[in-house]
Amino acid sequence: MTLNAAQALGHLPQGLRAELLAEFGKITTNYRERRWEAAELDGGRLCEVTYTILDGYTSGGNYPPKASKPRYFEASCKGLENRASYPDSARLTMPRMLIALYDVRNRRNVGHVGGDVDANHMDAELVLAMAKWIVAELVRLFYNTDVKTATDVVD
Repeated sequence: MTLNAAQALGHLPQGLRAELLAEFGKITTNYRERRWEAAELDGGRLCEVTYTILDGYTSGGNYPPKASKPRYFEASCKGLENRASYPDSARLTMPRMLIALYDVRNRRNVGHVGGDVDANHMDAELVLAMAKWIVAELVRLFYNTDVKTATDVVD
C-alpha cells in the first residue's frame, strides 16, 4: 500500500490538512519554477497554518476550522513551550523552526519592503528544506510513524 500525505495527515481536520498541503504545494511549485519570492512568501503562509495545527494539537485537539495568523507570531510560537504534556517536537522544535522560517518572509525583503536581502535561490532552498522538514515532522507526529516513512511520504 502506498501512503500519501493526505492519508498520513488524516488525523487532522480536513480543512487544515487541505490548507497545509496547498501551501506546501505552492512552495514546491514556485521553487521548481524558480519563482523565489513567491516560494519564500508561501513559506510564511505555511508557518501560519502549521502554527494553527500545533496550537490545536497542544490544546487537546481543539482545532479551528481554518488557519489564522496569531497576532504576535513569535510570542505565540514560544507560548507553545509551556504545554509540557505534549511531545518536544510539537512544542519546541517545530515552533522554533516556524519562527526562523517566518523571519525569511518578514526580514528578507519578501513580505515587506526594506529588507537587506532580495528573494534569491539560497533563501528559497532554505524555505523548501524547512517546509519539507516541517510537513514530514507533522506526518511523523500525526501518523505515528518513523522519520524515514514520513520523509518518503513528503518526498
